[in-house]
Amino acid sequence: MRTHRLTVRYNIILQDDGNWRFQAWVSETDYVSSKIFVYQHLPDMPYEESSRDVFVNIAQPADLAEYPEDSVGNVFPFFRKSYIDLTFEDPEMMKETIAKIQGDLADLCIALNRTS
Repeated sequence: MRTHRLTVRYNIILQDDGNWRFQAWVSETDYVSSKIFVYQHLPDMPYEESSRDVFVNIAQPADLAEYPEDSVGNVFPFFRKSYIDLTFEDPEMMKETIAKIQGDLADLCIALNRTS
């Protein structure tokens, strides 16, 4: 039986404006894609030039099978990347988000290990 494993690295920076920047990226994997962060591509807004890709959640096994890597597919506006880069005003909200992400990463590996 294959054991699915992910190693995620984190970086937290207090920025000059007082906001917290949280970065996470998949640095190592065993038997699973490194592209486990699900994004949604939002429709373009008039007069807006910035990217409209928003982090949504950690992929579940079905997401790994269904959503494409790195860019929007033909059926869904969702896709997967190997990293996230988020900004928080509230450090407590950031801590809660990190805990939720860590739990979801563990749940993903458990679910994948059950199906293999």
